[in-house]
Amino acid sequence: MLALKPFALPFSAGGRARLNQLEPRGYTRLGAGIRHAGEILKADAGTPNRLLLVLSDGFPYDDGYEGHYAEADARKALEELRSQGLACLCLSIGTSTPSDALQRVFGSASHAHAPALSSLSPRMDELLLAALRELAAPRPRSAAVTAFVT
Repeated sequence: MLALKPFALPFSAGGRARLNQLEPRGYTRLGAGIRHAGEILKADAGTPNRLLLVLSDGFPYDDGYEGHYAEADARKALEELRSQGLACLCLSIGTSTPSDALQRVFGSASHAHAPALSSLSPRMDELLLAALRELAAPRPRSAAVTAFVT
């Protein structure tokens, strides 16, 4: 898991530069990464309103961690976060992952898909607030907040 900005540091030009330099690399056990990030939020966030922002291609894959098993594990990790009072927004940027696969992976978590981050930038406040509101207003498991930008 790559830490771009620890809680103790302000979001400065260095943090923005690290964010701008992000590139896909390697494989991911997405469920494990989500669980680990959730533990960091619970321990270090210092606020009752916690939101995990997941940047992903929506394709959980590693040796022995693939297909429906990997999708179900990532979806279960997101459900676990929500049941523990943590909101989550998943952004899938610049990927060719089909929307039905994104729905299978992200399940009930809020998620948005776009060809570039600049496509989502004007709507980030709306997306972040919608993810936080989900914690305040539980809904049926099958429903989801989804945004697709072209």
